[in-house]
Amino acid sequence: MALANRILKLRSVKVTDWNGASYIVSGPTGQTAIVASIAAVWPLAEQLGKQPIDPLDERLIGALERG
Repeated sequence: MALANRILKLRSVKVTDWNGASYIVSGPTGQTAIVASIAAVWPLAEQLGKQPIDPLDERLIGALERG
């Protein structure tokens, strides 16, 4: 969850655990949605953040390495 939020923070999106069974994804405008799996977080995060999330993006990797 911590790593996911580090990645999503770059798109102003946040994910939180909900009762250990689902995830709440919040976008930069305050819009939220509940998804059933961590795999479903990523497409929703792209939609809410209005930008694609590429795990191989050199800028993303650099930002994660810098902390």
